[in-house]
Amino acid sequence: MASLKATVKAIMDVDKNVFVDKLTAKKNGTVEVARGYFHHNGQTAETWAAKVQVALDAAGCTSCQVVDHRDDWREWPKTAEFVAVIAQV
Repeated sequence: MASLKATVKAIMDVDKNVFVDKLTAKKNGTVEVARGYFHHNGQTAETWAAKVQVALDAAGCTSCQVVDHRDDWREWPKTAEFVAVIAQV
């Protein structure tokens, strides 16, 4: 069986509606997917997490679930990111 990180990476590489800038496996077993932004343009961390969940569901990954999300805002020139935390359930 593939690791959660490998599974999520394969799904995100194929899905054309979710653009991931960073994918990180954490020691607690979760995977964080992040998308950087300069302006929100109407998007929130909640809408980003919902898009990620739709991509996971569309790929048939019933054991993958978005369990948390956050807006990691940083002042320019650093990159601000929307982050969705994925775990196996």
